[in-house]
Amino acid sequence: MEDHIFTTLDKSGLTFSTPSTGRFLEVAGDGTANNAESSNGRMSKGKGRAGEISHEDEHVTHALCSACMEQCARFDTLQLDCKRPEDATYHAYCRSCLIDLFQTSLTDTTLFPPRCCGKRIPISACLDLCPPALVRQCAEKEVEMASPNPIYCSNRYCARFIKPESVTADVAICQSCREETCTVCKNPRHKGLCPEDPTVQMLMDVAGKKRWQRCPRCRTMVELLIGCHHMRCRCGGEFCYVCAKPWKTCSCSQWEENRLLSDDQVADAPGNQIAMPEEEEILEADPSLDVLSALQLRLATVAGGFANVNEEEEANGDADHLVSECRHHWERAYGKHGELEVCGICHHHLKFVNACATCKTKVCNRCLNNRL
Repeated sequence: MEDHIFTTLDKSGLTFSTPSTGRFLEVAGDGTANNAESSNGRMSKGKGRAGEISHEDEHVTHALCSACMEQCARFDTLQLDCKRPEDATYHAYCRSCLIDLFQTSLTDTTLFPPRCCGKRIPISACLDLCPPALVRQCAEKEVEMASPNPIYCSNRYCARFIKPESVTADVAICQSCREETCTVCKNPRHKGLCPEDPTVQMLMDVAGKKRWQRCPRCRTMVELLIGCHHMRCRCGGEFCYVCAKPWKTCSCSQWEENRLLSDDQVADAPGNQIAMPEEEEILEADPSLDVLSALQLRLATVAGGFANVNEEEEANGDADHLVSECRHHWERAYGKHGELEVCGICHHHLKFVNACATCKTKVCNRCLNNRL
């Protein structure tokens, strides 16, 4: 057990053993963390809470968890250097609440990265309290959130984030299910160029004006300089140069006289209809299961979450201003007659919430500590 046990002598002459003060986290403004342990009644100095600790604090064996509001063994908690003005002690999180916060942040991006009082809680400071699998998932989530154009597996039953190192050219390979995804349109990999690529669309516009065509078999761009419309590609495919359908399956003419004219005269002729990728080549994603949309919908709008502002303030149009300018003095509020209170941000029904008497805002502990 890494926490040391020491023996002290009280005034009555009896000896007793208590665990050391445990873990203390100082979070700097850049999100870095410093773990410090008491030594001769002093804490290591830093940007966070520092200086001398009284002998009374030195012998405290339990800490109040800021999430579940339960007294927990101090050696099994993560202690932070932040607190609200109305709080008597600095915030701390027990093992179970800390794990729950990090696990929830993986699916609810309003909580990621995990933070308390606006300060980030680095996963590196929680290695002794969080399972290794959760630590690894949080590290991967950091890469995902930092990606300017995140790619997710097009397999709707997988939909996992694909790391940048698994992307080659315009194709991303999922390391979980091995599904290949087009990085341009985010659909399953398809033949040829992606029609949603802006550069491809520009190429198609030029090809239409220049009267180019694409082989329906290998999707290679070809140009007819002179001759009939019967095209034989190097891949062995035979097709009509006008409509790109297999040869002798369309009603297009076999030749055009202007194909024998100069380039200047050909430029005045109407352009060809360029064959775009067929519908079966690109599978349409189910809008209700669109991964990107689902991830974006998880981002709750905090500004619209405040509730319970009285009608008089709404009539005067001062409600939003009151909430934004209020310095908030939080007090615990319980529902009347055993009813549950509702958080104005996450809308969860709870036994109690934190209420501000000035602006009437009601928020739960999680939203107050980890979202705002």
